[in-house]
Amino acid sequence: MLSSAWAPNVSVFLDGSERSVREAALAVAAAMKAEPHRWTFDSEGPDWSTWSVDDERWGSDDIDWLVWEGTDVSVTLFTAGETPAGPGTLPAHLQLSIGRVDTPSEGLPRDDDRARRVLREGSVVERWYLAGERDLPADVVEALENDPDPRVRAAAESERWIREQAFGGPQPAE
Repeated sequence: MLSSAWAPNVSVFLDGSERSVREAALAVAAAMKAEPHRWTFDSEGPDWSTWSVDDERWGSDDIDWLVWEGTDVSVTLFTAGETPAGPGTLPAHLQLSIGRVDTPSEGLPRDDDRARRVLREGSVVERWYLAGERDLPADVVEALENDPDPRVRAAAESERWIREQAFGGPQPAE
């Protein structure tokens, strides 16, 4: 999927059993490490790419992104096990993100016309990403909170709650 909030990058998500997610993450990491002449490897936490699928350390809280920097591109790989989320759980998942190194990490500057265009013409994923942008016009926020897709509505409500918490406001209604 293409994130319209940050210029230009691509994120690929995979969810499934913890074993299948770990196998996929380790396969991606092995492919990246197979070309050390192309990439500089970095990680804030432990280098889990060297672990086995069954390693006990997968349950640790300090698993972080693995990052490979190239000349023009940064590749990040993240994985997480099944996680409690509200009344249910999120499945085990990984995210592989590929982005340009010459764009700001905080995203593109505010563009109300683009936000309204994504709202009108964007896919569910684009609208979901749009809901997470920090600075949106009030009409766009309201439209996202009333989006036909429940995932977009939930993201918009969650983001409103986060913004209001920063200013001491109330939690969204459930």
